Amino acid sequence: MNVRRTTQSMAALSELLGLAPAVLESKHEQLLGNLGMDSLTATRVRGALRPMPSYQVLYGLTVAQVAQQLARSQAADAPTRFAPAARDAAGGFMLTPMQESYVIGASQDCPCHVYSEFDVEALDVALFQQAVDLVVARHPMLHAIIVDGTRQTVRGAE
Repeated sequence: MNVRRTTQSMAALSELLGLAPAVLESKHEQLLGNLGMDSLTATRVRGALRPMPSYQVLYGLTVAQVAQQLARSQAADAPTRFAPAARDAAGGFMLTPMQESYVIGASQDCPCHVYSEFDVEALDVALFQQAVDLVVARHPMLHAIIVDGTRQTVRGAE
């Protein structure tokens, strides 16, 4: 690995993590997951890497390994484009890393929940229901189900 490129990638990683380069250099053998970074910082680091690793893989890499991966990503200047997911014989496809983490959390009695409540005066319930139905009909992923905790498939609108 080119020393200049490694130095540049360590500086870029330092900026992503919000740590001084000298501090980061002293932690080059430490696992990235042990740096105590928040989830948004992890997402920024993950987004700078090509190919983009799962969060589990990212947290298991050392600082030096992430810097090397970042150098390769910057050298390749890979475009950020998403290819359609490859479908299996049954029409299903793999879970995204975030979906995998939700499945893992749910299987360990630590599921992710989001709940919001709004007080609305004079809500036209029928019109609201029609709007929700239109959104659900337009977006196939709102019909997705997880199969065997390892893949997903999209059911037809019912």
